Amino acid sequence: MRIKFIILLIILPILLFAESFKSIYFNGAFIYDEESGISIIPAENKEVIVVTNLNYHYAIILPYAINWEITFNDKYVLLASNKTIDVTLELIRSDNKTSEEFLKNLLQMYLNNKEKYYIIEAKIFRYNSEYILATVIDAKLLMNDDKYEGIKQINYFATKIFKDERFNLCMSFMQKKNKAELENNAMFDYLTLGFNVDYERNTE
Repeated sequence: MRIKFIILLIILPILLFAESFKSIYFNGAFIYDEESGISIIPAENKEVIVVTNLNYHYAIILPYAINWEITFNDKYVLLASNKTIDVTLELIRSDNKTSEEFLKNLLQMYLNNKEKYYIIEAKIFRYNSEYILATVIDAKLLMNDDKYEGIKQINYFATKIFKDERFNLCMSFMQKKNKAELENNAMFDYLTLGFNVDYERNTE
């Protein structure tokens, strides 16, 4: 009996660990995961996918790729990657600031802590009547790895509010060019027109 108990103590943490890292893999076909409320809907023209969540009521358009992986953890309501673009969506309580105010505060925090966050450049754009924060990070310092010499991590941030909930969206990718090109209209479309936080909400 004691041996069985010891085995259970060994196996249980492994099972809990495995469950906490559950993932959804997109292979080109429609997916609905009942437990998380997440759907991945591919466009017929295979140019984009739409990731929706019935539990958190967001809908996000992303570029089409058959290697998107969505991983679940306690920090983000969406954590997705296709090996080229990394996407996070964080849900926090609204601070009653406008999107412009929130992103300007975030910008100032990065500018005041450039060495801590390895910031090369940070600025705010206005696009489709919304605000986007862009940061450029030295990937070599971030990863502490010489193989990233000359590579920059580009991060785009957008934020939207529904009542007392603030959704913070970040899309990140690596860029090898000497000068970081921040004017990426395709990405800006995903962060603005393709980012919705009142999907299938009960408005009654």
